[in-house]
Amino acid sequence: MPVIAAVDDLAQAILFESEAKADRMQAVIDQKKKLNMTDTTLPSGLPAHVGVLGGGRMGAGIAHAFLVSGSEVTVVEANPDAADAASRLTVTSDVADFAGCSQVIEAAPEDMGIKTAALESVAEVAGTDAWLRTNTSSLSVDELAQAVGEVTGHPERICGLHFFNPVLQPGARIETHRGHHRGRLRRGTA
Repeated sequence: MPVIAAVDDLAQAILFESEAKADRMQAVIDQKKKLNMTDTTLPSGLPAHVGVLGGGRMGAGIAHAFLVSGSEVTVVEANPDAADAASRLTVTSDVADFAGCSQVIEAAPEDMGIKTAALESVAEVAGTDAWLRTNTSSLSVDELAQAVGEVTGHPERICGLHFFNPVLQPGARIETHRGHHRGRLRRGTA
């Protein structure tokens, strides 16, 4: 099996593991470090910390593959402008950090209940003029807007913005769908 396919398969498998497994994996790494062991691999056999030289399209993809597999990743980018772009990225687990965003793009699993709950939680903290976009590829944007609108009172804030995979591809195709709930929101851009 090619290495990239194996890493991709492993990334998918680990992505769906429980938080408890991630905690156990970190405990193994911490124990190895405490014992001054040079082998700091994850139980999956992947390295605990990976360096990627080059943060372009390929480097970003490699970094992502190891991140979702559980590794820590350090990216070194020679282009100062590209390296500076990383300083504009915030990774958090608190939906309240969406306050002030003019657009929030939901990319939760393809499940109406999960997507509805996610968009409702975002609607509570995003500004009233913020677009709430769903990246759904199989669910009805109108049904999502209706469900979220029942809670928020603003179904017109929901629209579809579907990115085709891989997103990082130049000229990647994007589909937009505003739905039937048209309101007075200003027109946004992807």
